[in-house]
Amino acid sequence: MTPRPVEPTAGPDPWDGFWHTLEGAAELLVYKHSPRCFGATRALGRLEELESLRPDLPILMVDVIHQRALSQDISQRFGIRHESPQVILVRGGRAVWHASHSGVTVEAVTSRLEGEPTL
Repeated sequence: MTPRPVEPTAGPDPWDGFWHTLEGAAELLVYKHSPRCFGATRALGRLEELESLRPDLPILMVDVIHQRALSQDISQRFGIRHESPQVILVRGGRAVWHASHSGVTVEAVTSRLEGEPTL
């Protein structure tokens, strides 16, 4: 199992489906991944482990190289500095927590899921 890659949709804004998914989900993780970064490869492995522990948690993966505009839009809309690798916990369309680099761990995400995280 791996995080689900975000795919553009047909229409004037190819990322409308992505934003609607975020708004409609009670809880999900956005994972910003760089295929050129070794640290991102390690983080991806950690998220695959998280998926096995929490199969109910949707994880959407944004490729920061090939989906640069979307990656930048995420940072701007949520008011979060761009990092990679980076995870953003979203509840009801709002970013409530984020971590990057070595902070992307199963333990960190799990503890935020079990508590009431805030930015």
